[in-house]
Amino acid sequence: MAWVVCHDAGSEDATVAWSAVAGAKYNLELKEGDGDFASVSDKLLGTLVRKKNLKPATPYTARVRSRLQDESSDWSNWSPEVNFSTLPNGQTRMDAPKLLTHDRESVTISWTPVVGATGYACAWRGEADSAWTDVKATLAGPAMRKKNLAPGTSYYFRVRPCLPEGAAEDAFSPPSAPLTIAPPLSSYMAGIVGGEGASLVTASGETPTAAALGGKVIAIYASASWCGPCKQFTPRLVQFYNEMKAAGKPFEVLFLSCDRDDRAFKGYLAHMPWPAVPFDSDSREKALGTIKVEGIPRLQIVGQNGKVLVDNAVQTPLTPHTLDQWIAAGSV
Repeated sequence: MAWVVCHDAGSEDATVAWSAVAGAKYNLELKEGDGDFASVSDKLLGTLVRKKNLKPATPYTARVRSRLQDESSDWSNWSPEVNFSTLPNGQTRMDAPKLLTHDRESVTISWTPVVGATGYACAWRGEADSAWTDVKATLAGPAMRKKNLAPGTSYYFRVRPCLPEGAAEDAFSPPSAPLTIAPPLSSYMAGIVGGEGASLVTASGETPTAAALGGKVIAIYASASWCGPCKQFTPRLVQFYNEMKAAGKPFEVLFLSCDRDDRAFKGYLAHMPWPAVPFDSDSREKALGTIKVEGIPRLQIVGQNGKVLVDNAVQTPLTPHTLDQWIAAGSV
């Protein structure tokens, strides 16, 4: 075994990760202080295991070995040992950071601000990394973008507040869920927006790239500020969108304006939380033709795989169950 790392340690539990071996099962052993090693399990198939019922503020040592699942090989040598300590009872920790957005080369995470913090320290680890890497700079705000990430690799992030001198130091938060860069945009959606590198616009003035739409169910929303039925439907869609984003669902709305001028477009977009194809983009007119807009509002649902799941979902109940069905159908 090449390596083992303490992925996280709480006051009564710890998560250990180790290097993967193709076709192997694993034997994890743990010892408390200067005691003897005891087996946690010798039938582990994954490379990330959480051990509960540990003692607070106590040093532990972990090691791992492997053998083929069909037991046609002997157990390997033990990995190098990793030492860690559980946290004391009552140790303050932030909640784990969450995914804010991602594109084809980066992940942006965010976290809940801590009152009194002068900044934040962050660390990250790829699934094949044997140690956590600290971000060199202290972060001023509750978000961070990590660039130059590899496709097909999961990454974890953790954060802690920097507190004024004399204040008790917080431990790092639990790690985030495994995060990846955005999958490639489907050819259908690439045609809608004008390619992965095409710029989109939002009410806040941001210009995310279309690549951020990859791996999500997309609701293409054709609408206009002068349309009465649109004005009735848009608030319903906004509420559904905000609820699904808060729940972390892989879902996005893309606005295609049917307004008559850029001023009306911007005024209408100001009431929307999702991105839009720029009004003056040739892609907008082409996209309206692609989805065959003959009347509005129009809400075409496109799966992660680029297949059109619902030609017009304006009359479809917008519920978590409905979105889950779209996610399942779009991943086939």
